This record gives sequence, C-alpha cells and structure tokens, in this order.
Amino acid sequence: MAKKVTKKSTKSATKKPAAKAAAKSSKKASAPKKSASKSLSAASKSLAKKPITAKASSSKAKPAKAKPTTKDAKVAAPKPAATTKSKAAPTPKPAKAVAAKVAKRPASVAVATKPSTPAKQPASAAVEAKPSTKLPTKPAAVDLPLYPIAPASGQRDVDLATAIQKSRMFFATHGLGALASAIPTASDFPQEAHAAIEDAHAVGLDDVFVFPPVALQRTSLDHLVHKLAAAHCDRLESDQQYSQPWIYQPEALKTFDVLGRPAGAYALCFHSSPFAAATLGKDADELREWLTQRRSASLTAYEYLVLQRLKAEQHADHRFDLNAKSPTSQWHWLLDQSLGHGKDAKVPMAGWNPRLRRIDLGWCGPRDTDPAKGTAATRIVPALVAAPAPAASNQPTV
Repeated sequence: MAKKVTKKSTKSATKKPAAKAAAKSSKKASAPKKSASKSLSAASKSLAKKPITAKASSSKAKPAKAKPTTKDAKVAAPKPAATTKSKAAPTPKPAKAVAAKVAKRPASVAVATKPSTPAKQPASAAVEAKPSTKLPTKPAAVDLPLYPIAPASGQRDVDLATAIQKSRMFFATHGLGALASAIPTASDFPQEAHAAIEDAHAVGLDDVFVFPPVALQRTSLDHLVHKLAAAHCDRLESDQQYSQPWIYQPEALKTFDVLGRPAGAYALCFHSSPFAAATLGKDADELREWLTQRRSASLTAYEYLVLQRLKAEQHADHRFDLNAKSPTSQWHWLLDQSLGHGKDAKVPMAGWNPRLRRIDLGWCGPRDTDPAKGTAATRIVPALVAAPAPAASNQPTV
C-alpha cells in the first residue's frame, strides 16, 4: 500500500514542475523524430525524384501537420513519371502508402471516364428498333382507310348493277361501241363480288367502273386517246378544255405488261379524287409495297384515260389529277403497267398539264421520285365469265 501511494505522489510531483516535464517530453519526442528522419532520408534516397514520399510519410508521423504536405503532394502528383516509377522501385513501408495513394488517383480518373458505359444505350435502342423494321413486311388490316370516308348515308352511293350500266353507257356515248359491248352483266360476277365492293367502299373507295378485258383495251389505245383525251368536252370551261395530248411512243406503250388484272372483264373500285397524299414522294417499289399492305392496286394507262375523262365530265374540272396536299395538278404513277424488270424497268406516268391544257402520258424508271407524284389506290373485282373478243371489224382504228 505504501508503494502505491509513493507512485501517485511521484506522478503528482512530476505535474507540478512544468518546466522539467516539458524538457523531458521534448527529449522523448526528439528520439522518434530522429528515427523518423532517418527513415525519411532512406526513403528519399530510394525515391530521389519523388518529393511526394517524404511529405506523405511526414503526414503519417504528424497527422496535425500533414495539411501543408498534402497540398504539395497534389501539385506534384500529376507527373506521369512518378506513377510509373513508383511501381517498379523497391520502397519501404511509408513509400508503399504513398504508392497506394498515388495509384488510387488514376483509378479514380478511370472511374470518372467510365461514362462510356451509357454508350450501350444505342445498342438497346437498336434491339427495340428491330420490331419496327419487321412491321412493313406484315400486311396491314383490311379495314385501314385509303381515303377519307364520307359520312354513312341510308343508301349506297354505287353498286355493281349501277356501275355496269354507267360503264356501258360511257363507252357507247363516246363512240367506243366495241368496249361497251364487252362489258359483262351482273350475273357474270360471283356472289363474293358484292361483298368485295362493300369492303372497298368501307375503306374510302367510293366509286366503281367496269372495264372490258385488258386485251381489248390494249388494241383500243389509239381510239381511247382520240375519243377521250383529245375530244372536246361540253362540261369544261375554255381554260380547262382538252387540247391535243402528249403520248410518248404510244405503240411502245401497247407492249407494256399489265399487272394484277384478270383475263376477262372486271370491276375497278376507286376514289373520285384526290389521290392519297401518303403516296407522294415514293418510288415505284415503295408504292407497290404500300398498296400490297392495303390489299390494293394502282392504275394502268388505259384505265387512267377512261377515269380522267369520266371525272372531268362529272365535276366539270380536272380534280382527278389533284392530290390531297396540293391544289395543282400532279403526276400519277400508273404502277399496274410495266416494261421490263428491276431497276431498268419502265413504268408509265400521266397527269393533266394545266399550262398547256392537255394530258401528258409517258414513262420513267422505277427509282424515280417526285414530291408531286403519287398514285391512286384501287381494288379489282374480277368477273367469272370472260367477255368474248369482238370481231375484227369492230376493232377501233385511227
């Protein structure tokens, strides 16, 4: 018990003389400083070109005085030589801590530059875009409107029997008796023809015209041009009146293949005007795909001449050659007639020329595009019985 008391008394005695205690603590502190300075000098010799090690190690010995050294270390850290040589040179323990701190800096930079990982987002977008590339290959719904649909009325605008009578009378009044006699009767059409015409009417095709077989139309081209595209029309004003049409190589046009038409007579469902603005600016292949998705067809040169005259007499203007985007006349792609295949094929095109007051009919390549050129959408309803070919004496000649 006496020993414990003496120890406490000695401790209290040491606290009283403050000068002596400070001197003793300074002596004790000087010893570790000397050892630390020796280790620092050894480290500085091994890393002579690295002032960072001495400052960082001093921060380890004295945490309170490490603030000025870290500022200097930040200035010296950007040297690339220090990072590369610190890995290769054998360093004591304080130098390892410095090397670890230096090594962490490039790692943090690498992490900062890793925003390259969000660049994978376009890849996901590409995966999401794949279904959209497959969509055009799928057929569109049958009831997809091709034209604006008029409000439903209590009575049908046109039916097959009315269309047959109208078509036969049109050809007869224009001196095309051979074509008129080749128009079939309603009994020549199958029962499904009435439902097909109803479906066409439901998607905006508001009119029907019945045509004779294509073979007869082909041999009647000269007569169609003379009687329909060049003849005077009482219903038109002088500035809308027909003049002599421009038909590019009509004999060559007769040799063009007709696509998607039966061998016999057929009913053609079409829209009065204007043709769809969605067809503008597309080439022939794009438009054929657009029409196929809608289970629709286009026109031939023969059909265009007939319908253009029919609507000019009905409306007393040339609105059949307008489109839904422009008030001026435009070109029609006549996609159901073609000569040749592929990029070298020739596809007819036609339109009303308001300046020269005439119909222009020529052809171009299938890759041709024009923002003012589109096509009419139609549907074909074939007759069961092919109309008999007229006698040679009835063939129209000019």
